[in-house]
Amino acid sequence: MTDAERNEALRRAGDLDLRVRALYEQGNYAEAMPLAREALSIREQILGPDHLEVAKSLHGLSALLANRGLYREACACGER
Repeated sequence: MTDAERNEALRRAGDLDLRVRALYEQGNYAEAMPLAREALSIREQILGPDHLEVAKSLHGLSALLANRGLYREACACGER
């Protein structure tokens, strides 16, 4: 993957995060979750599992899961 492709993918992850935040604020957690998972996946692939941006993505995903009552899955995000 070229630097330009990496940058484009990370921009996509950022755009997804903006959409996730808007959906979260609207209380539309079900629609936000797959987008949050996609942003997380992009960041993990490009930045690696220990990067701060990946941690932020995990935090956001765990908040969505907790708001849907999926506490066990939300806690599993912290165990990654």
